[in-house]
Amino acid sequence: MRISDKIKRLESLDLHEIINDAAREKKDDIIKINQEQMWSRGVMDINKPNQKLKYAPSTARQKRKKATFKKTDFITLRWFGEFYESMKLIFFRYKFVIQSDDLKWSRWLEPQDRFTDALGLTKKSMGKLRKLLRPSIISQLKRAI
Repeated sequence: MRISDKIKRLESLDLHEIINDAAREKKDDIIKINQEQMWSRGVMDINKPNQKLKYAPSTARQKRKKATFKKTDFITLRWFGEFYESMKLIFFRYKFVIQSDDLKWSRWLEPQDRFTDALGLTKKSMGKLRKLLRPSIISQLKRAI
């Protein structure tokens, strides 16, 4: 195969599709990255990753008493685990987003401004995402050539 043919094949590739395919293969790992930044670092706003929100004292007492996941150092959005378990990737033509179909998210949390940007990846987590997807993307590009 001539180099010009390989270049034409490369130019015809849909890079967005390749990235989405790689993300589909690693969707559980991508969700775990988002969960980790909420649980371990208290990221409730991906645009302000160092800002940790605190529970009200009464909420912290309630969480320590009733929740399965009793961490109260900062807000984690994890009491019993349903919200974390409901997280998923939604794919669009040129991107994918992390969402939840948990009823608490759609009815209680999302309207509160302080949680609007909790789902998604921080700049630091995007570095982890690139490392995670890179091998699959390179493999797909090599196969296409």
